[in-house]
Amino acid sequence: MGMGFIHQESRFHESDQSMLNASVNNNNGTSNRLNQSHFTPSCFTYRFGAVIPIVKKPAAVLRKPCEALPIEEINSGNRKLQTIIDNMFDTLQATSSGIAIAAPQIGIPLRIIVLPIKGRLMALINPELTPNSGKKLTLESCLSLFGFNMHLKKRARSLRVNAFDRYGSKVTFDLKGLEATCIQHEVDHLNGILICDRQA
Repeated sequence: MGMGFIHQESRFHESDQSMLNASVNNNNGTSNRLNQSHFTPSCFTYRFGAVIPIVKKPAAVLRKPCEALPIEEINSGNRKLQTIIDNMFDTLQATSSGIAIAAPQIGIPLRIIVLPIKGRLMALINPELTPNSGKKLTLESCLSLFGFNMHLKKRARSLRVNAFDRYGSKVTFDLKGLEATCIQHEVDHLNGILICDRQA
């Protein structure tokens, strides 16, 4: 498993766009940063959310730096944002060995990641990283590059992350070890960077 980034392709491939349209339909006033064009064109929907096929290289969305969300859009009342996050949770949990996921991996170019922190799976929005220590060599794989293990030599050993949670509250964590590696991997996705770009 390397550093735990070996992910398996989503088990669901058949799509129903009408289900997705219904799941993200919300009241007027939502910013067009969360408009329908941000959603992947296919998904499998069930009662509580959607499992969305993972976007694979060479899809353009994986190479596009993602948009930051304005703070006024990050709140529990933003149904489209909450649906994106729920779908990221559902898609990640549908894999058999996935640890974390970034929004562009489900076709959405926004700065949102889902990953385990301090023993709890959570969403972070607009994460900013500040390295605290030197570099280390890691072995990683990726949902979007299924089947490839790569050694990377440019990961900070420990770091601080500042972000917003899904409800708009500011959060700060000091991370090391696998958690530090994991969040660097996911933030790379938000910047259009894949592990093959950092191969040792």
